[in-house]
Amino acid sequence: MKCWRVLSIIPVAAALVMGVISSTAQASATPTVTVSETTPVNAVPARYAGFSIDPANLCYVVSLAQTDPSFGQLFENLGPGVFRVGGNTGDTHASWSTTATASCIWNNLVVTPALVQSFFAFAQSVGYQVMWQVPLGNNNPAEDAAEAAYVSTMPDLQSIEIGNEPNYYANATTNYQTYINNWDTTYQDYLADGGTATVSGPGVTSYQSFYLNPFLTQDSADITTLTEHYYMGKAESSRTCSDLLAVGKLKSVSVADVALARSYSLPFIMNETNTYSGVGEKGVSNAFCSALWSADYMLIGLENGVQGIYFHGVADYPKGNSGGAVQFYTPVNANGTPAPEYYGMLFYHEMASAGGSQVGVTTANAPNIDAHAIAGGDGELRVALINRNSTARTVTVHTALAYAQASEISLSAPALNSLSGVTLGGASVAADGTWTPVPQPVTVTGSTSTINVPANTGVIVTYS
Repeated sequence: MKCWRVLSIIPVAAALVMGVISSTAQASATPTVTVSETTPVNAVPARYAGFSIDPANLCYVVSLAQTDPSFGQLFENLGPGVFRVGGNTGDTHASWSTTATASCIWNNLVVTPALVQSFFAFAQSVGYQVMWQVPLGNNNPAEDAAEAAYVSTMPDLQSIEIGNEPNYYANATTNYQTYINNWDTTYQDYLADGGTATVSGPGVTSYQSFYLNPFLTQDSADITTLTEHYYMGKAESSRTCSDLLAVGKLKSVSVADVALARSYSLPFIMNETNTYSGVGEKGVSNAFCSALWSADYMLIGLENGVQGIYFHGVADYPKGNSGGAVQFYTPVNANGTPAPEYYGMLFYHEMASAGGSQVGVTTANAPNIDAHAIAGGDGELRVALINRNSTARTVTVHTALAYAQASEISLSAPALNSLSGVTLGGASVAADGTWTPVPQPVTVTGSTSTINVPANTGVIVTYS
C-alpha cells in the first residue's frame, strides 16, 4: 500500500511541475491579437458619446458657453453627441415656471422657458441632441407634464425622460407600483398637453429588477429607449486606480442591460454613468486611470450593443451638483477645461469618428490587455490596445487583410494617479479647446504588425 501511495504521488507532482512550467511559459509568451475586420459585428451609433448634466448645473453651463468659446470646442471635439439633462437636482426639489426667474441651486431648481431656450441654443451650436428629464418625485405631475410638453417643441430634442432613479425613492422596494403609476400620470398629462417628442426611461440604477421588470411590463410600449444608470460602486477612501481598472464588471453589466432591452424590442442607452457614485473618489475619479477606464468602458459597451454612454458631471459646479458638493468624477472641470476622464472619451472618438462597424477581436497570452477594433467607414481599420499592466507589453497584431501602412497614437500620463499631464497622440487639449495629435509610424508587414504598449497606456493603431 505504501508503494502504491508513492507511485500515485509521482504523476501529481509531475503535473504540478508541468503546471508551473505551462503558467510561466504562458506569462512569457508574446501577447497576440487577431482581428476579423471583414466580419462586422455592431454598427457604430452616430451619437454614442454623451454627457449627463445635473439640471441645476444648467445656468453655469450656459454661462460658460456664452463667455468661453473653448468650452464649446470640447464638445465639438467629440461630436456629434448627446447632452442628457438629468439627475437628482432635477427631481424632488425641482419646479417649472413660466413667470419666475430661473434658479440653479441644487435644492431649489426652477426651470423656465428662457433657460430651456438658452441651453438648447448651446447644444445646437455644438451639434448635440438633448435628452431632457422632468421631475417625478416632486408630487406635481401637471407641472412636470407642462415642462415636458414645452421642451418637446425644442429643436434637436432626442427624447423626454420622467424622473431620476425612482428605485431610490422612499420605500421604493415595496411601493414601486405607486411610482410607476405616477410615471403613467405624468406621461398621460404630457400627451394631453400636446407633447409630441418620444419618451425614454425609466432612468433607474442598473440591475434594479424590482422596479425595471414591472415598469417594462406596464410601460415598455410608451418608451422608445431603455435607459439606466451605472457606477462602479460607491466612493470610499480605500478605492484605488487598480480597483477602477478591474473592468470585468463593465462587461457583465452592459451584456445584461442590452439583453433586457432587446427582450422588449428596445435599444439600450446608459444615460448616466461614471466611476464611483457619491461625487467620485478623490485621486482616482479625477486621475489618469479614469481616462483608461472610460476609453475601455465605451469600447466594451459598443461591443455589447449599447447605443450610448453618457458620463455624468458636466461641468463640476458645487451649487449645481447634488448636495452642493464638489465632484471628482467630472469629465470637464469647473473652469471649463478637460479633466483626465475627457481624454478617454476622446480616445473613443478617434476610434469611432469614421463610423463603420465594431469587428471581432481575439487575444492570446494577453492578461490585462484589452483589445478592440473598428472597421471605419473611411476604409481604415483602427485597433485599440489598452494595457492595464504595470509593465510594458509587446503585442503582435494579426489582421484579416494586408495593409500598406499604419500609425499609432497613445493615451498616457506620468502615472496612473496623475491629476494632470494627460496626453493623447503626444498632445494635450490646447487652451482654445482644440486638439492636434501627432501620430507615429508603425511598421506593418502585410497582415502582421508588432506594437509596443507601455505600462498603463492605451494605443490606437490605424491601418490604411
